Amino acid sequence: MYATCGACHGKQGAGGAGPALAGGLETFPDCEDQQRWISLGSARWKEEVGETYGATDKPVVGAMPSFEESLTADQIRQIA
Repeated sequence: MYATCGACHGKQGAGGAGPALAGGLETFPDCEDQQRWISLGSARWKEEVGETYGATDKPVVGAMPSFEESLTADQIRQIA
């Protein structure tokens, strides 16, 4: 996880340049939505889905990269 997520979300997922990963089930109670977020990243999510994400309708800000090209679907499922 560190190489993929930890650079922004911290080694333990406690946050850094990106938000903490705790509360992920609140934000994405539907695992498929979280997989889509990881696949698309913030810019494409905003273009294709809308201005907010997750069940808590958080505004899309920041620079979450798309991992669609760099991770397999199985790897994205494992992260989610």
